[in-house]
Order: sequence, then C-alpha cells, then structure tokens
Amino acid sequence: MSEHDSITAATEARTATRLPRTARTTVWILFAAWCIDYLDRQALAIALPFITEDFALSATAGGVLLSAFGIAYAVSQIPAGLLADRFGAKRLASFSLLAWSVFTALTALTWNFASIFVVRLLFGSAQAAYPNASMKAISEVTTRRQRMTANGIVLSSNAVGIVVASLAVPLMISLVGWRWMFVASALLGVLLFALVAKWLPGPAKARAARAEAGDPEEDPVADRRGSNTLLLSPWMWVYAGMHFGSGIIVYGLISWMPTYLVAARGVDLAGASILLAIPAVASAVGYVISGRLSDRLGGRPRLVVAPIMVVCIVVLILMSNSANLMLFILWETIAAFLVGLCTSSYFAVPLKSVRAAYAATASSIVNTGAQVAGIVIPIVIGLIVDRSGFTLAFVALAAGAVIAAACALIAPQTVDQFAGRLRDRSVIA
Repeated sequence: MSEHDSITAATEARTATRLPRTARTTVWILFAAWCIDYLDRQALAIALPFITEDFALSATAGGVLLSAFGIAYAVSQIPAGLLADRFGAKRLASFSLLAWSVFTALTALTWNFASIFVVRLLFGSAQAAYPNASMKAISEVTTRRQRMTANGIVLSSNAVGIVVASLAVPLMISLVGWRWMFVASALLGVLLFALVAKWLPGPAKARAARAEAGDPEEDPVADRRGSNTLLLSPWMWVYAGMHFGSGIIVYGLISWMPTYLVAARGVDLAGASILLAIPAVASAVGYVISGRLSDRLGGRPRLVVAPIMVVCIVVLILMSNSANLMLFILWETIAAFLVGLCTSSYFAVPLKSVRAAYAATASSIVNTGAQVAGIVIPIVIGLIVDRSGFTLAFVALAAGAVIAAACALIAPQTVDQFAGRLRDRSVIA
C-alpha cells in the first residue's frame, strides 16, 4: 500500500468512527445520567462508616449492606434487558432514573439494618434497567464502527460519577449529615430524569440518525426466539465471565476503599475524598481509550484483556503490600486505569454483532457477570477483614484478574467468529 493510500485509509477510519450530532447528544445525555447513577451507588459506600456506627453494625454486616444493591441489580439485569428491547431504550432509561431516585431518597428514612437492606434491594432493581437501556440507545444511533467509541465515553461516566461522589458526598455529609445527603442526591436524579425524558432520541429519530451515519437498515422488533439465542449461548456467558473477573476488582475496591482509608489508614473524611477521586480519574481515562481501542481492533479481547490483566495481578499484589499510603494510592490508580482500559472489550464483539433490537439483552448478559461479582466480593472482603485484615483482602482481588484473562483467551475474538457460533443468525446485524 502506498503512503497516499495509507493516509486515505486512516482518514476514512477516523471518519467512520466520528459520531454524528444525534449520537453525540445521546452520548452526553446518557453520560450525565450515568454520573448520577454512580454517585447514588457510591454514596452508601462513602457513608458506610457513619451508618455502621449509627446502627452498630459489624464489618460483615456492612459488607452485606453493600452487597444488597448487587443482589437486586444482578437478578434484575436480564429481565431489565428484555424489557428494554421490548419497550424501548428511552422508556426504560427514564423509568429507571426516576425509580432509583425515589429509593435513594427513601434511604434517608431507614432506621436499622433490615430497613436499609430492603431499600437497597429496591434501589438495585430500579437501577438495573439503565445500563442496558443506555447501550441499546447507543446501538440505535451508531454504526458498528462507532459503537464502542460511543460506549467508551458513556462508560467513563462511571468513574466520573465516583469522582463526583468522592468529592461531593463527604462534603454533604459533613454539612447536613448522611441522611440529607441521600435526599440531595435524589433531587439531582429527578432533574436528570427530566433531561432524559425530553432529549433522549426516540425510535424514529434514532433510525434517522443511523441512516445519516450510513447504516439505514431498520431493525426488527426483538422476539423471544432471538433473545433466547443470546441467553442460551455459552459464548455470551464467556464475555460475562470476563466482566465478572473485572467486577471482582472494581467492586472490591470501590465498596471497601472508603472504610479502609478512614478505619485502617486513619485518613479524615476530606482527605479520603481526594484519595478516592485519584484512581477514579485514571479509570475514566481508561474507559475512553478502551472504547476507541475496541473499535480499532474490532474487539479481540485476547490482545487487550489477557495481557493487561496479567499486569494487573502484579499491581494488586504490590498495592496490597504497600505500607506507604501514597504508594498504595499510586498502585490503586494504576490498577483502576488498567481495568478501565479493558472494559469495552467485554461488550465489543457482542454489541458489534447483534442487531440494535437485541442490544439491551446482549449487554444485560455481559453486565450480569460484573453484578454477580458485586454481590459476592463485598461480603467476601468483609469476612476476610474481620478475620485477617485488609492486606489479604486486597490480595484476593487478583483472582478476578485471573478469571478475566482466562475468559479472554477462550472467547470468540471477532464479529465473524462470534456470529459463526450462534445457532440463530437472525439476531446478527
């Protein structure tokens, strides 16, 4: 290939992944709402030292509270994905946002372990529809070559939400207490609900946006047979396994790090908020790069996830054994960046392969892996902390990297490989 041809090909590749106006609008609306999603999720972890003190709870009981969200969120993932494919991305995203904001507010009214556990279950169920509706909304307004670039930007909101939570939640707790902090967070959710309900594109506008981007094909309505094809495919669950391994690391860190910094390292609330924000910023950068990388490589988790997770094992062990606090935060920051760098690879091949009509179902399967980890790992960490302390607890997170790397090695690496392993090709774009 001549130099001119190489330059032309590179220009065409950049143009193909450039997002049109409707897609950009969709991305930034979803980004803003997902920031609130993660702020509301992380609020309990940050407030946990105060809640456990008020309710006289052990570390294990605190871990169960953190897992309550994960239990409901994981169980609701696939039903929520099927509903999003059936009723549309905009309806489910709007409903989810409003419902979880109500349950965030109700957290302020809890009075003991049982009451807050029930509210967190309801909160998790309400939030389950949003990520799948979001990925369906992105699939509806993008071509396959743009999809993970858009998703990478939206997924980076997870880390941005953690940054915002790390800075805003401790401040609100110090000013008005943990109960009113949940009320204020809920009001932000209601404001974002109005934005999503008004500006997120509906089906007709989404189809027009895809036609403008060079993908005029109109997707059929999702049917049960197509959804079952994805649900029963072992390869979809291999991708879920990758996200499960990653989720062990993510949920292990974000659920217990606030308590660790305050209780084990003696950091005050203001200092902890800054230290929590640093790894989250690195994670956000990793998410954005991950989306672009997945679009450029067409997926191929063997080239991304496997080697990065091997490095992550070493980083987690170094982090766990760091006596110096700043060195500990440095290793945690590197680990957060590495995990973020892998995230789009869990979704890339499935979401590039399936029709937009089945995008929510596909994403819900992959998301289920991470949410199962969200159930298991906070409780496991709590048990280890009660018996052996935080050092061994954080070393245990390296098991997640081993699982993610193993799944990446056996997963279908491209759209063609994935499509060839599905019995019913009617779900394939």
